[in-house]
Amino acid sequence: MYLYKLISLGILLLYPLTDSFSQSQIPFRQLSVKEGLSQNSAISIAQDSTGYLWIATQDGLNKYDGRKFSKFHFTFDDVTKPDYSNLGKVYSDKQGRLWIIPIDKVPYKFNPDSIAFEPLSGIDDASVLFQDESLNLWIGTYSSGLFCLGKDSETPKQIMPPSEILGVIFNIAQAPSGQILLTTEAKILEIDPKTTKVSTIVPKTMYDEPIRTNFSDILFDEDGRQWVGTFGDGLYFRDKDQPFFQRIDRLPFTDPLPLQLNILDLHLDKKGRLWVATYGNGLYMIDFGQHKITHFEADKHNPRALHYNDVLSIYEDSSGTLWFGTDGAGISYYDEYLEKFNSLTDYQTPENISIEVVRSIAVDHDDAIWIGTSGKGLTQYERASNSWRTFTRDNRNGKSVSSNRIMSLLVDDKNGLWIGTQGGGLNIYEQENRFDHYNDTSRIPLSANTIWNIFKDKKNRIWLGTREKGLIQFDKEKGEIKKYTSKIDSNRGPPSNNIRVITDDDKGNLWIGTEANGIAKFNMAEEKFTAHRKIEGSNSLSHDNIKSLYYDAKGILWIGTNGGGLNAFDIVAQKFYSYTEEDGLANNVIYGILPDEEGNLWLSSNKGISKFSPETAWM
Repeated sequence: MYLYKLISLGILLLYPLTDSFSQSQIPFRQLSVKEGLSQNSAISIAQDSTGYLWIATQDGLNKYDGRKFSKFHFTFDDVTKPDYSNLGKVYSDKQGRLWIIPIDKVPYKFNPDSIAFEPLSGIDDASVLFQDESLNLWIGTYSSGLFCLGKDSETPKQIMPPSEILGVIFNIAQAPSGQILLTTEAKILEIDPKTTKVSTIVPKTMYDEPIRTNFSDILFDEDGRQWVGTFGDGLYFRDKDQPFFQRIDRLPFTDPLPLQLNILDLHLDKKGRLWVATYGNGLYMIDFGQHKITHFEADKHNPRALHYNDVLSIYEDSSGTLWFGTDGAGISYYDEYLEKFNSLTDYQTPENISIEVVRSIAVDHDDAIWIGTSGKGLTQYERASNSWRTFTRDNRNGKSVSSNRIMSLLVDDKNGLWIGTQGGGLNIYEQENRFDHYNDTSRIPLSANTIWNIFKDKKNRIWLGTREKGLIQFDKEKGEIKKYTSKIDSNRGPPSNNIRVITDDDKGNLWIGTEANGIAKFNMAEEKFTAHRKIEGSNSLSHDNIKSLYYDAKGILWIGTNGGGLNAFDIVAQKFYSYTEEDGLANNVIYGILPDEEGNLWLSSNKGISKFSPETAWM
């Protein structure tokens, strides 16, 4: 038998995540009260040194082990205004200690031995916690100044009195130079951690105009640029060698970022992408490598969209999973290891676009995706612009698509789209909004009205597998070049006129799969068909109803059947091997077979996708 490994995936898969290009291509999962979260306002999130996730809510501190929640009886502030926020905190420092700032604004440290939180004396007005590279813990307050807890200290020391700050410390960060930065009301404070000398920065634009707003967050990207979020005035950045701040539209990004965003949190992930959490406008991802800004919003029609547009916090755990705390739908999270592929479904399409029952898919030379459906017409998706169009039959327009049932698609060398329909013959789309029709009444006639498969061989000849009209070689200028049917010559014709699928081998032969009569090799030089069918009690096909074919580089013909699983045909040895649900397939109906670069075969079925991994030898 053939050595193999099988992995079954119970979802519909289309595109790898590395090709993500729109909101629909980052699917979010959810943790909410339905999954056991104590309350749906996920104010702050952190992971401790043992891997547990901690979530601060208005009704309890939640500890999550990946399956279930346990609750600690603390409550947390959740106040956001157009120019201000008062949000509780949970924070894990570099020494593995877990801290919280609940509603009483006292910092507490978790004691894992007693499984209790112990208050830090001397502060009852804390707003934020941050540990620097020297392991000093900085504690900002709402109106009591700035404190620092040294690495080996038990008592915090006041570094700045309230008179030097005059307001709330919203966030704390450390610059690449080592300086400590505080975002406050209308200014940024810079502190030398060695001398505690303080400098006041009033951010200005390149036109020397002060930026009059409250600053919510600050961080530095991999190029040393300083990014500053504001309450109600959007996002600014400053290059490391420049004294002034700019809007992001000064950089070469493909998409705009609104100016008046109320930004509550910024996060630079492990891939160098900047995430922007807003109140009311969802989530933004800034990809510096692709110069692209992607906007994520809640969508009631898409359960895998961001779940709420008020995003309070962002956290990235040790595995790279991104957690987004919302103010009404719990946590939306994205784990790329759970989402190996992207899907396109009706949830992601506009209201007037339907891709419910997909029969065929093709990608043209412009990278547009064409989707043929069973009854809903032909849909084009342009990934670059994230735009959709559907073409349906219009009896008033003789140049519309001739049928809404699209069975097969092929893109030719000149980027023309060949469209095989059920009941409407062949269409070719080469000019904008114009479909050229080929059927039994067209100027260039085609005898078949249903085209199950369109195949281009190694000599660029186009072959049509049809319903009840056999195998046809077709040219769009000349029409039917050759036609092979069992009715014309039962000895030399195909075993059936109902041909579902076509492929070729490295010897120049065509292979066809039929509706109910197995497979056949077509020797084009001799114009001779050799059939192979299921024969009880002998080495043969496991089923005569054929759905898919693939010929690999080792000379093996892979055959997907309608009920008999996957067959492998060693053409040289003339021997069949079969693999079914008993061997690990998700289902015995194999609609499609696609190879990957590593030699695996991906099999689509009624129960999702199976990854089939052939090894290198027969046994």
